[in-house]
Amino acid sequence: MENQRELTVLLIEDDKFACEEIRNYIDQLDDMRLLGITDDSNKALDMVKYCVPDAIILDLELHEGGGNGLFFLSKLHDLALEKLPYILITTQNTSNVTLEAARQLGADFIITKYERDYSAQKPVELLRMMRNAIQKHSSPDTTVPTLTPAEQNRKLTIRIHRELDAVGISPKAIGYEYLT
Repeated sequence: MENQRELTVLLIEDDKFACEEIRNYIDQLDDMRLLGITDDSNKALDMVKYCVPDAIILDLELHEGGGNGLFFLSKLHDLALEKLPYILITTQNTSNVTLEAARQLGADFIITKYERDYSAQKPVELLRMMRNAIQKHSSPDTTVPTLTPAEQNRKLTIRIHRELDAVGISPKAIGYEYLT
C-alpha cells in the first residue's frame, strides 16, 4: 500500500461546542491532523495561505465570528494556491439559492446540520472516508502541462513571496526583491 500521510484539516466554525467536539475527535485519530480553528473568514484565508490544508470544514454562517462562508469561498481563489483544499460545508441554512452559490464558488460537499443523524463527528468521518481521493486530488500533479519560462517565473515568484510573507519578511523590507 502507498505511504499514507495524515489528512490536514482547517476548521472554520463559530460554535464553540462544535469546535471542541471536532477537535477532541480529530485528536483521537492517527490519520488526521487539525491545523487550526477560526471563527473569522479573513483569518481563515490567512491560515489557508500559510498552512495549505488538504481539507476545510466550513460553516457558512459565522454569526459569532467575522465574515461568512460565501465570502471565504469567493476570496479563496484570489490566493492563487497551487492546489485548492477540499471544501466540506456544514450549515443550518436551508436556502437552495445560497447552497447553489456555495457550490458555484467551489464547495465540494454540503452537510446540513438539521439532518436527523448530524453530529460533529459526521463531517470528520466523511473526510476520513474520502481521504485517499482528497490526497490524490490535492497532491501536486506530476503531469503538469509545460509552462512557458515567463509563466514558470511568475508562479515561482508568487510562491517565494508567499513563503517570505509566512516568515514575516515584509515586501517593503530592503532586500526583499534580492531575496526573491
